[in-house]
Amino acid sequence: MEKFVHYYIPLTLDYIGSFAATALATAIIETFFFWLIGYKKKGFLPFVFAVNIVTNIALNVSLSYLPKVKNYVLLGELIVVLVEFFAFYAFLKPRLKESAKLFAFTLFANLITFALSIIFFYLIH
Repeated sequence: MEKFVHYYIPLTLDYIGSFAATALATAIIETFFFWLIGYKKKGFLPFVFAVNIVTNIALNVSLSYLPKVKNYVLLGELIVVLVEFFAFYAFLKPRLKESAKLFAFTLFANLITFALSIIFFYLIH
């Protein structure tokens, strides 16, 4: 049976800076993605940026207090996709067909940033 180990990560300036850089990069990439595919309704792109900052920080803080298990990362990412989708849905109020596309785009944007974060992690470690 796998032993769960809790890793407490103190909130040092380096760690806070890392959180900020990660949140900022994610927000920029995902906002750019939505801009690129044509979501330019007034106020939506700043909303995407803000939602991404909040969900990224919430995910990273949550993960820093959970046992280091890959399933928690995937579960956290799934929760982020759902939270972001429902936030975007509430902002845009799309029709049913458009909401399916919005969910697909939200999922794809998160897959892009998740993949880039894995690549970046392996490049620096």
